[in-house]
Amino acid sequence: MKQVIVEADDFGLTPAIAKTILALLDQGVVTATNCMPTMPGFQDSMQLAEAAGRTQMGIHLIIDRHLPASSPEQIASLVDERGYLLAFDQFTARLAIGEINLGELASELRQQIKLAQRFGVTIDHITTHKNFELLSPAVFDVVSQLAQETGLPLRHNLVAGQQSKLWGMLKTRSITAPTQALGLRHTADDLKTVAAAIKALPEASTLALITHPGTPSSLLAQRSSLNEDRALDRQWLVDPWQTYLAAHTDVKISGYQRL
Repeated sequence: MKQVIVEADDFGLTPAIAKTILALLDQGVVTATNCMPTMPGFQDSMQLAEAAGRTQMGIHLIIDRHLPASSPEQIASLVDERGYLLAFDQFTARLAIGEINLGELASELRQQIKLAQRFGVTIDHITTHKNFELLSPAVFDVVSQLAQETGLPLRHNLVAGQQSKLWGMLKTRSITAPTQALGLRHTADDLKTVAAAIKALPEASTLALITHPGTPSSLLAQRSSLNEDRALDRQWLVDPWQTYLAAHTDVKISGYQRL
């Protein structure tokens, strides 16, 4: 049987996002989520998670725009003059000319994991914001080594038949991962695209379906480029996705614990 992990990204980005994700988890519409522990007010989101009995989730590692988990002076190559993580294009530009200290990057990502754990999160997998693990083989090496160290599954965005060196890292390090990851594009073709990906999956394989459900707000617009689209994802998960699942009994939704 083919499995689909229906994952809602960005738990804790805002309290409203947290409420939406918790409701979808309770309804069984979403089967996994991941958290952003450096967000202002994350403690409030975790209080909601604790009350709902939903403290097991992934970590959504970030490298851009927001506050770091480390002291800025300890990760000088990753931050701007305010002590915030670099904008994504600034990070990629520095990376291209060798000005990102990979040791600092590894340290910051470890600190994000530790921060989530201090807030009471039981981390069950690793994900990255904007798929940054694919920025370079060196960055993928840092992220995959972290997965190996922690023994956590890694949701990666590699494409089968491409980037053989990176696939080799996963195999050498015995890292557990979904067979494929696919994100909604917030278009009318989403169901067709997802259905085609599931059809192409080998039997006993797992697709990680990446979604961003939420409630648009001015606060969300300040923290994310995805605002109105989150309402579209929330609706898509209810219908047409539930209609598709009802008609395809050979597809099972699951969480990372079943990998």
